[in-house]
Amino acid sequence: QGIWTWLLSYVHKTHDFSQLAIGLPRGFGKTMLINIFVLYCILFTKKQFILIICGTQTKANNVITDIISMLSETNIKRVFGDWQISCYTDRQDLKRFGFRGRNIILMGAGAEADIRGITLENARPDVMIFDDIQTRADADSETVSTNLETWMFGTAMKAKSPEGCLFVFIANMYPTKWSLLRRLKHNPTWMKFIAGGILADGTSLWEDLQPIAQLLREFENDLSAGRPEIFYAEVLNDENASVNTNIDISKIPICPFEQEIQEGGIHQGNYIIIDPATDKANADAVSIGYFEIWDGRPVCKEIIEGKLSPGDSIRESLKLCFKYNCTLIAVESNAYQYSYLYWHNFICQQMGIIGINCVDIYSGQKSKNSRILEMFKALLAGEIYLLNAVRP
Repeated sequence: QGIWTWLLSYVHKTHDFSQLAIGLPRGFGKTMLINIFVLYCILFTKKQFILIICGTQTKANNVITDIISMLSETNIKRVFGDWQISCYTDRQDLKRFGFRGRNIILMGAGAEADIRGITLENARPDVMIFDDIQTRADADSETVSTNLETWMFGTAMKAKSPEGCLFVFIANMYPTKWSLLRRLKHNPTWMKFIAGGILADGTSLWEDLQPIAQLLREFENDLSAGRPEIFYAEVLNDENASVNTNIDISKIPICPFEQEIQEGGIHQGNYIIIDPATDKANADAVSIGYFEIWDGRPVCKEIIEGKLSPGDSIRESLKLCFKYNCTLIAVESNAYQYSYLYWHNFICQQMGIIGINCVDIYSGQKSKNSRILEMFKALLAGEIYLLNAVRP
């Protein structure tokens, strides 16, 4: 009911381009809510072109079918009239009809469909709904998720009506750092309404639909399977869902220098750290972190990860050096990894680059796990900070 009231407070605005992100758990009627909202737009607002985008074209067509079924209900016809009388396009993915004094366009599309510059009857979408456009498999892939996010912002949302468009994104969290809802939650240009399936008082968000006893059994099942993060993310909409039990990620403090950094403030120093990896098939990714010193504390500003050769690692690091005017690269140099210094000197000489220093650092006698736990403690104590862009 809270989300419904929230939606209605925006849908009647004119010349408005509000962006609303709704997070509801799986199985709590996300799509039904959207169906009723679209029906409301047709019956009670001046909206004319409603574009519904789902993960696939088939899902979008099913949503259109459900909405049309509601429009065709006997009570709706008696009160508002029969939409079919003035219908002149009746396809699975597109309905066009005259209704309640205006021409209505109801269109469905799949994610990453070709809708650039879409115009029908000299009209562009004035309501755009993104309903579960990211699948669980998509959320596991950085490349797929990035391409989807780029398409959403660069293609779909740019097809809006110049007279105003309400954007509604509705989904649930996924236990990966590429979850779109997680990314929108930290995007200051989006208004957010995100709820978990179990409320703070221990009751179910919707007891009649999903009783608390059933939800707890579901959690026990996921826990027994060794995958509690699935329940945390997809039912509780917890963006910090993780299999890591060594740290409560939600307690890591927000960087107090975020705004100053975004506004171009002057740091006290900067550097890059490379955490190398072997080229074995099951090896970890190479991680390259760019850090700045603010008030004497390191702040991680950007991270690059991937299966990179020593040469490619150095090239990516040099790009960060040019981007941030940084002259120091530190490489963890245990065992063979010392060869990164050779590659740095070789590539800099080859490309005529001077003034960027590459130094070796060693982990000492402490085990890897103990060093990781010390870093967790430093994060919790505010001795190291993360910008929002790298928190995931």
